[in-house]
Amino acid sequence: MIFSFIFSWIIFIAWKGYRGHKFGPSFFELLAISVLFSLNCSNPDTQMYENIYSFAYFGGTAAHAGEPIYYLLCCIAKYIGLDYLSFYCLFVNSCLFFLFEYISNRTKNVGIVFVALSVTTLLLDYVQIRQFAAMCIVIYGFKYLSQRGPKNVIKYLLVVAVAMGFHNSAVIFSIFLLAKLRNQKKVLILSVLAFSAFAILVSNNSILFNMMSSFVGEGDATYYLVSRHQFDSVETIILLIIWQEGFLIALLMYVSSGIKSSKSELRDYLTLTLSVDLLTLCMSPLLFASTQFKRLSRVMIVPSFINISTADSKKHLGVYIAGSVYVIGYFILVYTSNPDLITSLFENNYFSLMFGNI
Repeated sequence: MIFSFIFSWIIFIAWKGYRGHKFGPSFFELLAISVLFSLNCSNPDTQMYENIYSFAYFGGTAAHAGEPIYYLLCCIAKYIGLDYLSFYCLFVNSCLFFLFEYISNRTKNVGIVFVALSVTTLLLDYVQIRQFAAMCIVIYGFKYLSQRGPKNVIKYLLVVAVAMGFHNSAVIFSIFLLAKLRNQKKVLILSVLAFSAFAILVSNNSILFNMMSSFVGEGDATYYLVSRHQFDSVETIILLIIWQEGFLIALLMYVSSGIKSSKSELRDYLTLTLSVDLLTLCMSPLLFASTQFKRLSRVMIVPSFINISTADSKKHLGVYIAGSVYVIGYFILVYTSNPDLITSLFENNYFSLMFGNI
């Protein structure tokens, strides 16, 4: 595992050096986050992923072979002799490096965004690694949502198709195409209609189950809609909706009022983020079927944090205080619902286990 870690970092540093990038404080922050997340040896989903990996081979079939790109990567890694933890380390680091590059190209405050991510979405992404990869790919495709023309619609759908190669649930991100509408009123109207459609689906669980089964199989559909539903409560669902989306939308609207008209690129990206956040909010009725659907809204945390980090200097204090409240609240929600996600990061880290056995 440690050799995979060193190898991935050598490649990343060499690539950054080749492009002439400087290694500032955010680089060392990324290194610390990489040590914490990519060198995790055991988490709540490790056994499931190890089972998938152990049955992966070229020409074979597996329960998750419906996600062919992830399955192919498993086959390649096994072919060259990597054990699962070495593959896991390379996989997680690849996603972290991608996020770092994407954020670096969007804001100068990379360190602030990465700190926020490390105590929010990354606490789940290092466990649900297929969803992590799918999220990174969909975020990359956002640029096609801001560009006009049918070609960009096709490009975005291709991006979603690639994301589905890692996790079938990425198909739901197709709804973000509605964000291409320039008229915000139309986006709002369509969001209300989509909200109503999802509410109807949730009220008829059999229809939702059949639709999910066609994409993720009956086993996963049962897991999401039946076996996990017993742990959910109406109070938890409402809190998730308000906190994960409502709070972010309100904060982004506050940030947008401080962007000068001359900064068109910032405003366009913020407008796109707000539109997609609104569309994500319209999927909230699915949470009443199962809070497992909350993973679908995590994709918007990255662009939302990027926009928050670019807030006007006059609003820095208010925005950062509100952002800190959101981050702390998100962390508390994660910790109270599943404290193992936090403790396993430290107790099951490669170095913790190595020094603990001395």
